Amino acid sequence: MSLVLALLGLGIAAILTIFNSSSDRIVRPTFLFSGVHALYIFPKILALSVSISPAARYFQASGTDVTVAYMALLCYLGFILFYELLAPKPAYSYGNGYLKMPTKRTTNFAIIVGGSGFLAFLALIARNGGLYQYYFDLSFYQAELTGVNVWLIFLSRFTYPAIAAIALLAALRPSRFSLSLLALLSMFPLMNVLFLFRRSDLLLLGFIAIYALTASGRIRLNRVFVLVGMGVMFLSISLFPYLRQDNIYKMTSRSHSAEVLSVQERLADSLEVDVDDEIVRAASTIDNAYKSGHYGLGTFIWDSLVNQFVPATLVGQDTKNSLYLGNSSTSGDGGGYFDEQAFFYVAPMGFAQAYEQFGPLGWTIFSALGALIALIERKSSKLSNLVFVIIAIPIVCLAATNDIGSTPARLVTFWILTRFLGKARWRTYRNRNVRKTIESRIKITPIVVGKRY
Repeated sequence: MSLVLALLGLGIAAILTIFNSSSDRIVRPTFLFSGVHALYIFPKILALSVSISPAARYFQASGTDVTVAYMALLCYLGFILFYELLAPKPAYSYGNGYLKMPTKRTTNFAIIVGGSGFLAFLALIARNGGLYQYYFDLSFYQAELTGVNVWLIFLSRFTYPAIAAIALLAALRPSRFSLSLLALLSMFPLMNVLFLFRRSDLLLLGFIAIYALTASGRIRLNRVFVLVGMGVMFLSISLFPYLRQDNIYKMTSRSHSAEVLSVQERLADSLEVDVDDEIVRAASTIDNAYKSGHYGLGTFIWDSLVNQFVPATLVGQDTKNSLYLGNSSTSGDGGGYFDEQAFFYVAPMGFAQAYEQFGPLGWTIFSALGALIALIERKSSKLSNLVFVIIAIPIVCLAATNDIGSTPARLVTFWILTRFLGKARWRTYRNRNVRKTIESRIKITPIVVGKRY
């Protein structure tokens, strides 16, 4: 049964990814959310269904693999259906909008909010040995995630809404200053991708770039080009953990068998079901919640806010711990069937945590996220809402692949930050003929990427 559900989910996600891979749909959540499910989540579940490894057999024998499959499918479909039911028409929201942005307000927002994040990056690097040690000796992965480091990481995320806002402005009316500011703010997140192999930064920066260029009319992407780009993203998703771990072992003078694997072997190994695999942790999370009968009942929202916004250095760790409400099972006790420290950072996966909160009704969490994005999109003519949506879409996709535990705090943070853009608006046009007229007046010549000549 798990095999059937995994294939069904994979088929639906693949079809929706291909269907939405055109220029006027690529920036809709349906495309990216379907893409991460087609390339990552459902293949992992498929592997769990057919693997003969000891960990996979354990979950197959207990029937947990079926729960894993239907929870992932329901969470995926819940998000897509609620988003599509409530979202504005594509022709109104995307691909036909031309920004009429307040240059001064947008620039000031990028300088103040983005500058705060940039300074936090500098302080984080300084606290962890300097630029060379942080990136090339990988001190980032050895830093303690407590105290000041936690707050610097939190503040460094301020760069993302600033990058989104200035990217929109630079895409429509490029100037030497806006492009320089965009490059400066993007520097550290880009270095996180190139040297720390951070997949989350790659997804955020890539989506912001595509959104800004597409929504402003600067580029129109051919479907084949988009699908090739999705293939590159799949390679990154699969290989980045190996590249990251290779560097960690080089820096620590330790060895690991993965160092001698070829690219093809690493791709194949990424779909194996081992004790250090995300899908095994997801299955363990669901298995433990089912056996214990204890569910969070939505307490992850409060716990996320407490974890992010209540500093243990000020109130004390005991006081902070007393504020947590969660009583769900601890997925880290997975009966020895996964090891968080063995090789990769092992993410719990969002659909498993959704089950941990509401059992079989956990799909309601992702349905609510789909509805939230759709409702805010309906008011995306307001610049602050538009910038929030640009950041929220990849965050929700990361919630599906990684975890939902940090999602509430991140969404609240970016919602508050984007309010500083005030009531500024960007103008959208329903009529395609109006779009062509405006193109000629503001002298935008879209670059058609992937077109055959």
